[in-house]
Amino acid sequence: MNKFRISAVLCFTISALNATDVSLDGISVEDSADDGYRATTSEVGKTNTPILEIPQTVNVVTQQQLKDKKPETLAESLQNVSGVSYGNTTGGIFDSIIKRGFGGGRDGSIMRNGVPASVMHSFNKTVESVEVLKGPASLLYGAQEPGGIINMVTKKPKYDFSNEIWAGIGNRSYWNAGFDATGPIADSGFAYRFIFDMMQKDYWREFGEYKNVLFAPSLSYKGDDYRINLAYTHTRSTDPIDRGMYLVPSTGKLLPIDKKRRLDEPFNKLKTRLDTVDVNFEKNIGEDWLLRGAYAYSRSKHEYGHIRLMNVNLNTGVAARRNEAYDGFIHRTHAGSLNLNGYVQTGEIEHNLLFGIDAKEYYRYRPGALNSYSSGTTHRNFPINIYSPVYGTVAYPSDRASGIQYQKLRTIGFYAQDSINLTENLIYSLG
Repeated sequence: MNKFRISAVLCFTISALNATDVSLDGISVEDSADDGYRATTSEVGKTNTPILEIPQTVNVVTQQQLKDKKPETLAESLQNVSGVSYGNTTGGIFDSIIKRGFGGGRDGSIMRNGVPASVMHSFNKTVESVEVLKGPASLLYGAQEPGGIINMVTKKPKYDFSNEIWAGIGNRSYWNAGFDATGPIADSGFAYRFIFDMMQKDYWREFGEYKNVLFAPSLSYKGDDYRINLAYTHTRSTDPIDRGMYLVPSTGKLLPIDKKRRLDEPFNKLKTRLDTVDVNFEKNIGEDWLLRGAYAYSRSKHEYGHIRLMNVNLNTGVAARRNEAYDGFIHRTHAGSLNLNGYVQTGEIEHNLLFGIDAKEYYRYRPGALNSYSSGTTHRNFPINIYSPVYGTVAYPSDRASGIQYQKLRTIGFYAQDSINLTENLIYSLG
């Protein structure tokens, strides 16, 4: 979709100089040196190691790339990353990213600031960059598919004032507006950031719409040798649920109808509320050691109606459909990480050491499905003609079925890694 955006950036500084002697304060650099389209460092390896010295492939979608491409989903942000593809999203409910042929929806490979992210869509305006670590990552991230992991790095408060306002319109009734404001709080050592964003647009097929509201305040405190960040993000969204075009088993081809035609109902939509809290800190221990910690809490509650095709008679054009819905679906995650990274010299050999511990608790609650029964015996017989569909003849399901599901998973892991600089061009990693 072509989009037309109007944006403005307001930045200002205030300074005062004496007429006589001038005293220059030291310069503190808050931003990363990874400007433009090429990154030289990443957080996904959990050490202060240049990307070229990490023994795995790391691709970074930088802040500048995200500004230029303006992706609205995690999958869109990764379109130019090789070895990464989109998997089954269950009609658009979850993010599903396949890395080197492995993984998919809810596989635990999507991180946010180095700890597991919510299973719901968590890519939004708070994301500053996206990192992809390809290949086995179980040493640092526990039980994972061998394809790799994805880490979203979020925006932090800055100690220089910066304000950005954006607005845009486009086809399919698209509109978007928001702002990002950050800066120091006097000389207190605190800095703030507040991000707000609203978006709405129509779906590209016959019916459906996207709605999204986000607000994300964050606060930082910086001492002499440490920094603490606290962030909260709240999103409410509505997305269409669409299982795509029906593939006819007998022919191996898609239905002979317009690709924009939908064969479900307008109540096929997903409504989500997602709340996240992120806390992370860094503390220097001497000149050669850095202690890092992170904790993340996320809770999502969503509901959706879901009527979908079960089989089609191509001669008559009549398709049977299944009608069901879920309400009060809850996912909740507590995740934490603590690691110590430092350098040790043994003779002529330098060791980059990493010690850490990760822990996670994941809770999932799925209520019994809401079904609508046709003929009193089945919820799989709500016909529609694929050649001349009539919508609105089926009501949102209301009959509660049994089958409530609870799931709780706890994991804890310890890890250690030693990257040994044998020569200037040879590094051996052991973990």
